[in-house]
Amino acid sequence: MVVTLLAATMALPLPDDFNPKMNTRQQVRGEQTLQQSREAASLTKNLVANGTQEDIALAVKVLDALFSCQDTDPESRIYGNYLWYYEDEGVRDPNGAAFCLASHLPMMLDHEERLPKEARGKMRESIRLALAAVANIDVTQMYTNIAVKDFSNTILGGQLLKDPALLERGNRKLVEWMQLTDANGIPVDYNSPTYYRVSLRARFQLVHYATDPAVKTRAHTAIAQMDLTKALHVHPATGLMSGPHGRAQRPVFTPSGPTNRRHIANWIEEGKLPG
Repeated sequence: MVVTLLAATMALPLPDDFNPKMNTRQQVRGEQTLQQSREAASLTKNLVANGTQEDIALAVKVLDALFSCQDTDPESRIYGNYLWYYEDEGVRDPNGAAFCLASHLPMMLDHEERLPKEARGKMRESIRLALAAVANIDVTQMYTNIAVKDFSNTILGGQLLKDPALLERGNRKLVEWMQLTDANGIPVDYNSPTYYRVSLRARFQLVHYATDPAVKTRAHTAIAQMDLTKALHVHPATGLMSGPHGRAQRPVFTPSGPTNRRHIANWIEEGKLPG
């Protein structure tokens, strides 16, 4: 069955932090106003998904701003990566590529045809460079959330670009990560209130978009394994993750938004996690 996703008839309402001069989303930190590349990538994905002519025209402008944040110097040691902030003088956080790809790839797999031909070509080249940067960094499998983003982005990027080398690398990294996790019983970033969501979302994308049945099965298995470890560590009274934590930051213990239990319940209701 072929499902056709129709464009909306009204333009997407822009977030309050959208900067029309820079065509990016901005955040204020102390006395600095910064434009973050991954937020620009996420906004572009949403604009293209909404799909009105106004949305697409703005998406192209946001993409151009984002492309200006990518290192395109073949002699650079961070070739292909994105500045975390537009204002940065160089790549300070090498995970920029991983986070931007997590928006680029669903956008292209769902709605590539909505972009003008020139923008499609630029986007494909940007993805190819970003995937090369990810492979060059080649994070250890112990760095759970980025390792998961690595194999998820690489598999989906190989699928989009029809690149056998990317598909081989992505599948190999997926198997290696699962072998490490099986040997330990839990991910190295175990019971992390923040990063379990990052890891799960990457695997949700893999289940949704991967065309290889073996990849889908492995991703489903990895999701169920992490779901079980998280569900067993939700504190009944607070709905937060109980310790010990593989990695955590203080704000997650006093959340202003949904609790960890609510996240798990929502994903079960959406059919993303086994109940």
